[in-house]
Parts: sequence; C-alpha cells; structure tokens
Amino acid sequence: MSLNDRGPASNQLNEPPAVNKRGLVRRLPRRERIRELEKGIEQLHEQSQNAQQIPLEPVEFAEKILNFKPSPYRSTMLSDKSKRIAVRICRQGGKTTVIAARAIWFAVTHPNTTTVIIAPSQRQSIIMMDTIHGFIFTINDKDRRTILKKALRTTIYLKNGSRIIALPNNPKTVRGYTADQAICFPSHIKILMADGTETQISNVVAGQRVLSCKLRTNQIEAQRIIEVSRK
Repeated sequence: MSLNDRGPASNQLNEPPAVNKRGLVRRLPRRERIRELEKGIEQLHEQSQNAQQIPLEPVEFAEKILNFKPSPYRSTMLSDKSKRIAVRICRQGGKTTVIAARAIWFAVTHPNTTTVIIAPSQRQSIIMMDTIHGFIFTINDKDRRTILKKALRTTIYLKNGSRIIALPNNPKTVRGYTADQAICFPSHIKILMADGTETQISNVVAGQRVLSCKLRTNQIEAQRIIEVSRK
C-alpha cells in the first residue's frame, strides 16, 4: 500500500506523539525520526560554520564579536601572551572593561576551560562579572546562540564546555577549582605618592597628593586626594 492510500494515518507526521494508557510516548514514525535527525545535522553544521568564523586573535575578537574597539594600550593588554600579567593603571582607566573582554575571548577560544575571577569581596568580583554580562548580551543573536549556554549571576556557561566563575577571596570557596585562567584583584595594591614613595592604597587618606597619569596625553602630574571611600 502506498503512503497516499493510508488516509488519515498519513497525518500522524504533523501531530504530536500519542500517549498510551501507561503514560508512555509512542515511538515517532520513521519518516519523522529521519526528519529530526536531518534537522539536528543541519544545526550542527551551522554551529560548526559559525565557530569557524569566530576570530582567534583577541583584538579582532573584541572588535567583531564584542563590538569593542580597544585603544592602543588596551590592545597591548589583550594581545599579551605572557603566562602572568600584572596591570597597574589609574582609576577609571578601563582595566575592568579590557580584562572582561580578555576573559570572554579566552573562554570562547579555549574549549573546556575554567576562568575564575577572585577579588577581596564577592561584591568586587560581581562588578567584573557584570561587565562580562554586558559584553555577552551585546553580541548579536546569531553569535550569542553559538557561544552562550547559560548566564547566571556568578557563573557563565559556554557551549564549548568553558565557564567563567566569580568568587570572593575565601579559601573555603576558592578551593576545588582547577583554573585555566585566573583574574585576581589584590587588596594590598600600592600607589605612587607625589614625593616618589609607594604607599598601600588602604593607608591613603584625604589631603595627600599622588601621581596620576592622563591616558590621553600620557602626562604625569600630582593630584590631591579629595575623598577616600572604603567598603
């Protein structure tokens, strides 16, 4: 008997699977199973093509995927291939933005890796994670579906098996992770005073003068601290 001779039974392809008395779903017709397999293969092929289009070079990745055009000094930070990188830069110098971009680039281009963000407090590591979230959700829909699996408040899971985790600097919570990339914000940062001496940032008080560098002009000048906020 041909498929056209089966009458109403041929409409089963467009209907949801029937459920028997025991609540078990019947097996899909062979033609529909083949159709689902073909659809899955097409999706995998599309994901593979999209993955090949993702730039591997960090600056190009930031510009094309994250829609972020880094300045020359930020490009240097992104492209640095050193195993350990220390960033010492003025307040509002864009370090959080460029480090967030580097964290995403590393996680996307290095499958099955773990990136941990460690700061003296959970609040500080969440600030970095908020910047990463901001980048993730500015990616166009097509690329984001290829890259992102799930985005939570403190953890981001990618479809390539990588993840980005925000943690406070607490031995009880940091232990147990094997980090392929660690982003740390030390609490004992030193700054350069106007007289040339170094002082821990936790000891700085209002009224003191520190050396400040203007990024646009690359000029160093002494600035007086107006107010100190400690949280």
